[in-house]
Amino acid sequence: MEVNTFEFIREVDKLNTPKEQQQKLADIAAYASIRNESVIRAWGYSSPIVRNYVAQADNIRLEYATKLNEAIGLDAKQAMDLAVIQYSILIGMQQVCSDLSAEQFKELQDMVINKFKEQ
Repeated sequence: MEVNTFEFIREVDKLNTPKEQQQKLADIAAYASIRNESVIRAWGYSSPIVRNYVAQADNIRLEYATKLNEAIGLDAKQAMDLAVIQYSILIGMQQVCSDLSAEQFKELQDMVINKFKEQ
């Protein structure tokens, strides 16, 4: 959790504006080498200890993404909804489209973020 969660958060927190922070988090998610997370998540289906660890990481990441979404001006519900969609895209892409390029992932994520901004 240290490398793929807290290290990412510390890196994003170095930036000044919420928009820069959100973009940096999207970049990190797109370009990070986190393929092993799919294996850990699958392992969690058969191990309560691992399932708890995965749930903790999920909660920390969702709370952080929600905070960034609120900082760019979304209300609390929209911020949480967008965080869930963003995170679901990340996890889903790891599972279903593991060969998707970082650029393709980023394009899809940006499309979702921009759609929320239109509302």
